[in-house]
Amino acid sequence: MAQNENKDSKPLYIGSRVLNIIKYVFLILCCLIVIVPILVVLIGSLKTYKELSNTTVFTLPEVPQWENFKTAFFTQNILLAFKNTAIIIVVSCVGSIITGTMTAYVVVTNDQLSLLFNADKLLDFLTKLSAVSKNTTLQALNKLASQYDGLMMGFELKK
Repeated sequence: MAQNENKDSKPLYIGSRVLNIIKYVFLILCCLIVIVPILVVLIGSLKTYKELSNTTVFTLPEVPQWENFKTAFFTQNILLAFKNTAIIIVVSCVGSIITGTMTAYVVVTNDQLSLLFNADKLLDFLTKLSAVSKNTTLQALNKLASQYDGLMMGFELKK
């Protein structure tokens, strides 16, 4: 038996240790790229104007100025920004849920191609929307659509 053919030993990859070190250095750099600007802004927000202009960005304030947050909150319409952000998040999530969970069924025959989507999630959304909005058109559409079980929507292409 040759000297290097020990069944219990694992092969030693010299490059794997170097790759691990490079990987962790890269991950630490990525963390610093994200954390350092947030830290600089947080430290700067607690300083007075004089401290902000006369010290470095990493120098801690002598006395934290918590009033700066109160001033910014009430003079810059932060509540409106929170409301707009919440609207964008809700619309994005609902749109992603409706379009992201659609499953397509493709049927190919000799002279046509059918692409159909299961519309159950869309009908559930329509039901909830019509209950909240009190719009008579939506309610009528919901009543009509609720009569269908396993509704499929899509299109058909013919040669």
